[in-house]
Amino acid sequence: MTQEEFYNTIIEIANKIFLIREYSYQRRGCKFDPRRPDLMLSPCEKDRVVALEEQAQQVLSTFSETQ
Repeated sequence: MTQEEFYNTIIEIANKIFLIREYSYQRRGCKFDPRRPDLMLSPCEKDRVVALEEQAQQVLSTFSETQ
């Protein structure tokens, strides 16, 4: 994996996590609060965020091993 592919993958995962958190606030008619991003998450959204964070950790460890 090249460094550019690594960056693109991490950014893609981070964007997915942000969109899930932002949608959870919008669904309830609230403005997104970056200080408490997980406040409005439903249990299934929390599971998706955790899975995406684990995926990001795997990508990071894979990239670290190849360097």
